[in-house]
Amino acid sequence: MNIITMNGGYSDFVKDGIMYRIVECDGLEIFADRGLYLGVISNPFYDIKAYDYDLETGEIIPNVDYEGVNILFDLPIDPLKGDFDKAENYLQSLFAYHTPSQETEDMNPMDIESLLEKSELIPESVQEVIPDESGIIKYQFDGHKLETELSKLFEEGQTGFSDNYYIDEYTKNILAFSRNKSGVVTVMIYREK
Repeated sequence: MNIITMNGGYSDFVKDGIMYRIVECDGLEIFADRGLYLGVISNPFYDIKAYDYDLETGEIIPNVDYEGVNILFDLPIDPLKGDFDKAENYLQSLFAYHTPSQETEDMNPMDIESLLEKSELIPESVQEVIPDESGIIKYQFDGHKLETELSKLFEEGQTGFSDNYYIDEYTKNILAFSRNKSGVVTVMIYREK
């Protein structure tokens, strides 16, 4: 799990040569009994190559061969604040992808769940955008400038993953969208493996 998958975002500023970053995401305390990390990398988007994962123990360590910043901190949250059942329910809610609405224009009625199982996130596609005054979100991918009406993706005030996805029938790329509590929309593109 990371800030993008947990309906999050961040803002930052530099003062006297120091970058300050304010991070927002869904609550972390329910995971306190599992161990929590704060990772800082030089890439503006998450890079899976920055850290090594031990799938048996869950331990994460910086990849010594990574070219760039990849600092990792343990978050000192009291393990007694963890709630395994709440955490499992939360994880299930994040992974509960929905079939696209038939009312959404340009939607391909393919089986989203089976397509996502065969797909992987394209890290360089992840971008955070703020809708303009008319409710349009503009984003770029692979040299193309794209835009989508916010009202076609989210109900008024809805946060989390959108029920609507766009699928490119030729490349099988899936454009997925998430909105955090501040209204920032994260665009993510998945590609068939």
